[in-house]
Amino acid sequence: MDFTPGGFLNRDPKDFKIAVPAEVMGTRARQLAMTVIYPGPLTVMCDSPKNYRDQAGIEFLRGIPTVWDESVVLSAEVAKSIVIARRSGERWYLVAMNGDDSAKLQAPLKFLGEGTWRLRAFADSSDSMNPEAISESTREVDAGTVIPLSLAPGGGFAGIISKIE
Repeated sequence: MDFTPGGFLNRDPKDFKIAVPAEVMGTRARQLAMTVIYPGPLTVMCDSPKNYRDQAGIEFLRGIPTVWDESVVLSAEVAKSIVIARRSGERWYLVAMNGDDSAKLQAPLKFLGEGTWRLRAFADSSDSMNPEAISESTREVDAGTVIPLSLAPGGGFAGIISKIE
């Protein structure tokens, strides 16, 4: 499959238009999630480097793997939503994406091994009027944690889970 995710000129579908520079429908968090949901050995980001500079969410894209050691689908409903975790080496990437309607989803982290882990999350902002806004947070999690996900219409969630030594 060939897909070029990662557009940072995010627009609500009602505000989207074909323009130069190119805009993308959906939230910034959704674009981050797409880089993991749609795997490919040569992931190419679709936006201009100047559109990434100093933008919210860019940290998620730094060092993102192009191949995966393990994938776990936590939930999925065709044309509505998907929540998936993919592991590369010692790191897990937890992502979610939905369709046109907002969604409240759960992400149980039972796939994690023993111990304590750190989740760095990039989620849809509560500022639903700005699809480029991201809510960033960091918290400790373990295999018993269930992450509540609140996705805007055309929204997403992207997180990196690393073992705490």
